Amino acid sequence: MGSPRWAALAGLVPAGVLAISATVGAAERPSRPSAVERVTQEGCPSCHGSSDIVTAGPGGDNPGLYIPADALIGSVHADLTCTACHAPLGAIVHPDPWGERIAARESCAGCHSEPAREYSAGAHGPFGGKRAVARLKEPSTMPDARSGSKAVRPSCVTCHGAHAVAPARSRAFAATTAERCSKCHADQGESFFLRSFHGKETRLGRRDVAQCVDCHGAHLVLGAGNPRSPVAPGRLLGTCRQCHRSAPPNFAGIQIHIAGKPFPADPKLRAATLCMVLLLVGTFGFFGTHTALAIRHAWRERRRADLGERG
Repeated sequence: MGSPRWAALAGLVPAGVLAISATVGAAERPSRPSAVERVTQEGCPSCHGSSDIVTAGPGGDNPGLYIPADALIGSVHADLTCTACHAPLGAIVHPDPWGERIAARESCAGCHSEPAREYSAGAHGPFGGKRAVARLKEPSTMPDARSGSKAVRPSCVTCHGAHAVAPARSRAFAATTAERCSKCHADQGESFFLRSFHGKETRLGRRDVAQCVDCHGAHLVLGAGNPRSPVAPGRLLGTCRQCHRSAPPNFAGIQIHIAGKPFPADPKLRAATLCMVLLLVGTFGFFGTHTALAIRHAWRERRRADLGERG
């Protein structure tokens, strides 16, 4: 990277038009950046630091390309250079944009090898099956490398973000991740935030209740049918007891993600919901009618008393 050939190339090509190549940047950087790396650090902000890049190009809608100057402030990667994740600039301007994105996202494994290994073995990884392919098409996603389609698979940046990466151990990050999970798992997210105690408390700003990663895992995410999954029938009670230490054996029977709307699909829950709705409607209907009649009676009595005084 620091050879005379690269240095000469960097000096000949203007910094404003240099681009990131499709190869992954080295995870271990030299203590003193090379000439190409120095030009990269100056060249990237000249294009990506301008909001005009959002409207550049044929499509005219590229929000993911704009990286504000303060994007890394507060990020756990604030001390990294662009070439830590992106390869040094080359003479050809982005010959393969999708390939460059994929290469940059795969570069996470250079530093985070163990989470990357778990991710690859989980349901979200490249061998996780069709269920791992997201249904979203947004700038922060990547194409399925096997099929080449525009269907996308969650990557590191899908959950952690690309530049403003928050500390993963914070509860605020866990709550934010739950919202990101809901973008793909819409039905589960709706039932979690609208019908689950944990989700409702999260919506109210509480952070010490269980989130998606607390039950399903963070990187090694496995389906409930896998015996190694924390939510597998044989391990679910142990997962619950991480917080509810004295939970009885039937505690694991509590449903967190309740299917069906407006009434649950489960027959027992549907019956309980219908009974509660009828009870509430009947109670408010009875006492509402009673209150209206009482007000009417009081108004008539007062009017009768006023007429009697006048007579």
